[in-house]
Amino acid sequence: MALQIPDCSACELCAELEASVNGVIVERRQTATAIVPRRTRTPGSLIVVANRHVMSFNELQSAEIQDIALLTWTLSGIVMKTFDAAGLNVWWAFGVLAGQTTAHLIVEMVPRFPDVPYKYVDFSDVPEVTLSTRLQVARKLRDSLPLR
Repeated sequence: MALQIPDCSACELCAELEASVNGVIVERRQTATAIVPRRTRTPGSLIVVANRHVMSFNELQSAEIQDIALLTWTLSGIVMKTFDAAGLNVWWAFGVLAGQTTAHLIVEMVPRFPDVPYKYVDFSDVPEVTLSTRLQVARKLRDSLPLR
């Protein structure tokens, strides 16, 4: 059986990466970028994506895998510390059956808090947040990045 990927006529993530969407980018590397998404499960949620349009894990090149892994590794600790999280979910959905809702592969980081119950829902059912909130979260995370 072939992997089913969501339909995509125009990729929102590619458009955001191309436009650099006014400050919602937390960190950009040569082949991958961390972004505060339009839909966030909890405060401080991030997505990490390849800079080129990649629909599935098997399409990633080794440099993309490395940049995605390093961004996820680096930012996971920063997200937890910055938002005083007690835990962190890190996942990606690979194919429609697994819950992939966008035709651009994403790694999602979701901070968890003791008094905030959470039940996993499809990403398309996650509420959208305002651009103002996205900018505020991105700024807070960028301010917590180590100097290079």
